[in-house]
Amino acid sequence: MLKMKKLLILFVALFFWGASCGVKHDRKQSETSAHNHTELGASQDDSMNLPEELNLNDGKRWEANPETTSGIKKMQEVISAYETNGDQTIVELGMRLQEELDGIINKCTMHGEAHVQLHIYLVPLIRQVKILREQATDQTQVNEMKLYLTQYFNYFE
Repeated sequence: MLKMKKLLILFVALFFWGASCGVKHDRKQSETSAHNHTELGASQDDSMNLPEELNLNDGKRWEANPETTSGIKKMQEVISAYETNGDQTIVELGMRLQEELDGIINKCTMHGEAHVQLHIYLVPLIRQVKILREQATDQTQVNEMKLYLTQYFNYFE
């Protein structure tokens, strides 16, 4: 029963988020949107595990719009630069990742089940970026996010 309740909340959050895809948002609206999705669509668990609801398309990867894939790659580059240069705090890293995440959300043009699957993938990412942006955390969460971003390419092309 509890699992069904969580799934219902997740799908309601995805519906409202999906309805806003492709609509231009200012930064404050995007932060509010991400905040609402974190509350509605994700458990309070801070882990970066792939959601159970994330599935392949009959054994194949989902087709994502180029802007989404480019945004994920840019997020990977931001983390790599953070690790290489060492001139940013984790909070500053979170702010840069939020900029890239905002771009992914604002440029979303996907529809159908691929769109739903993308949102299932993004919910834990939104939560983790918020944590990095708002509080000092440790390198462990950065490493988890790096791995999580890599897993995007197992589900989307």
